[in-house]
Amino acid sequence: MKQATIGIDFLVRNVTYQNKTYRLQLWDTAGQERFKSLIPNYLKDSHLCIFVYDLDNLQSLEGLDKWMEMYNQHRE
Repeated sequence: MKQATIGIDFLVRNVTYQNKTYRLQLWDTAGQERFKSLIPNYLKDSHLCIFVYDLDNLQSLEGLDKWMEMYNQHRE
């Protein structure tokens, strides 16, 4: 059974690639409309965003355009 994210959850890891260390922050923003106002604060300094959707939920896939647009608008 799937367990929905409540609010925002995150994981931080340091990853070494080709003798250089990168700080990787994974943010799970739950995708629910009620948390949408929190997300721009986390996007502004990002260098990369990975969008994930539910294969069993067509609405989840159809919502990707909105999330990608939000990412492009708020990153610096």
